[in-house]
Parts: sequence; structure tokens; C-alpha cells
Amino acid sequence: MKYSILVPVYNVEQYIVQCIESVLTQKISCYELILADDGSTDKSGEICREYARRYDNIFYYKKNNEGLLLTRRFLLKKAVGDYVIFLDSDDFWSEDFLTVLDSKINNHDIDVFFFRFNTVSNNGLFIESFKDVFPEDTLFEGKEIDKALTIFFNSSKLNSLCLKCIKRDIIDIDADYTSFKDRKSEDYLQSIYIMLNAQKMYYINECIYNYRLSDSGRSRRYKLKYVDDFLVVQEYASAMLKKYGSSEYLIYCQKEGFLRDVVETIIPSVIYNYRLKDFQNVASRIRKSSLFSESFEARRELKLSSKEMLLIWIIKRHLESIIYLIFKLRYKNNH
Repeated sequence: MKYSILVPVYNVEQYIVQCIESVLTQKISCYELILADDGSTDKSGEICREYARRYDNIFYYKKNNEGLLLTRRFLLKKAVGDYVIFLDSDDFWSEDFLTVLDSKINNHDIDVFFFRFNTVSNNGLFIESFKDVFPEDTLFEGKEIDKALTIFFNSSKLNSLCLKCIKRDIIDIDADYTSFKDRKSEDYLQSIYIMLNAQKMYYINECIYNYRLSDSGRSRRYKLKYVDDFLVVQEYASAMLKKYGSSEYLIYCQKEGFLRDVVETIIPSVIYNYRLKDFQNVASRIRKSSLFSESFEARRELKLSSKEMLLIWIIKRHLESIIYLIFKLRYKNNH
């Protein structure tokens, strides 16, 4: 079996047919499609079960609700293909997805393939194509691997599991991720081991995946829990880089990405959604992070703007009320 296509399913009865059909209409058939129903309360499970009854290469499993992370780990243990591809149950593939991928796999012995995606509306209509990460198809091996790792640890552009095709042999299938249950950033979390163990990577500069922007996703409020999730996962990434003896440059890249996320995502998200007291608690949690302390000490070696440096210094010096007032005034003036 060449490909194992893994689909975690939860309450997506309005989307799951399009998802499954986008696989069935591929011109290449050397795959198994594994569907894991994570305790759905709608008709998702019934739809999946019917497809599994009709097709020999579709397998359906019903399990108790554990969340996306542990459902993906469950699916990995069922996979037997040479390559693993994740597909979210409310998304779907382009009609030439496997054709494009297969042509590259047949010509290159690669551990991880990346590809681009389109965003589509709630009813599946095209919105836009995600900007390319690299300007053309690119092979990374030897010293060039660090170019891909730099992007991965310094931004979110290569995080998604659904935008990777991974050789099953380099996945930590038996690793226990239960301590990370319900953590946000689980794509990044599970990709760390894969990225650090890949010997060859290949970037396909084509949009062959369709990511659905649901109405509920766009309106979802930022949760304070996300801050702790972010810190836990970033601390894990830092520990893994040290464990694998990564270069000082790569370790700096992760620190830079960590501080930039604090400034560009956490600070504005918490300020615009919560009170000053909540923001002060968040700032306190950030300061207690060993990774924040290490990153702050290395800040002069990092490629941060003067504005980013100032905001980080203010957090370090317990002056977050200043940031809060500035951001609130700016938000008020813009609305």
C-alpha cells in the first residue's frame, strides 16, 4: 500500500461526503482511506460506515471522544501505507491531488513533501490561494535542510499536518502524546519530531488542498487557555531542538519565532478580548516561562524589529499596563 489517508471525523455531516468523494475521484487508487469517528453526535458516523461498507479500501472506526490530537494518533496506529497523508473531514482535495504528489514521489526518495492550499468558503467556493513559501518546487537535503527547518521553527508556514505527505517510517507512531491532550498547536507539536528526523524534504509549489473557512472558525473568540497551550508546546520544541543537537542558528530561529508570536498574536489577542487584570496574568505566565527568559537574554542576536524589542522589554519589566492602554486606545481610534 502506497498511501494511508487519515481522516479524523467529528460532527461534520454537512462536509464529510465532499471530503470522502474528493479522495474517491482521484485517478490513482493505491491508497487506504481510514476514517475515525471521534464520538460524533450527528450523522457523520453513519455516513462513514456506509462508505466503508461499499469500498474495500475504506476503513471506519468508532471511538470515544478524545479530541483531534489523540484521534490522529489513533489513526497513525492503523496506517500501513508507505506514506501518510492527513485530511481534515471538513476539507477536500483538488481532483489531481494524488497525481501531482505521485509524480514527485516516483522521481524522488523524500521523507516529507509540502504543498500549498486554497481557502474555500463554508459552501466550498474558492476564496483565494495561499501564498507560496518558496518561489518554486524545492528539494532540501544535507545542509539545505536547515532552510526548511528555519521556516518551520520561525513561522507557522510549514506547520499543518494536512499540508504534508510523510514517509511513515519517520513518524513517532508509538510516542505517547496524552499529556498534550486538548492542547492547541497540535499540528506544530506533532510535526517537530518529523521535521527533525527528515533527511530529505520537497516543497511542491502547487495548491492541491482546499481548506474550508467555516463561519464558526472565523468568529471564535481567543481563549486564555491558548496562552498556556502555546507556552507548553514551544517549551517542548525548545527541548527537542536541544535533544537533537540542533545548530545554535536554528535554536535562535525558534526563540525569534516564539517572541514574535508573543508580540504579534498573544498580546493583541488578549488585550482586545479581555480586561487588564487578565492581560497582567498572561504577562506573568509568559515571564515565568524558561523559554521567555532564554529568548530575552538572546534578543540582541535575533532579527526582531525595534517595536518587537520594546514590547518584549516592557513585558519583562512588568509594565504591561502601558501596552494594554496603548493597544486599547489604538483599537478605539480605529473603530
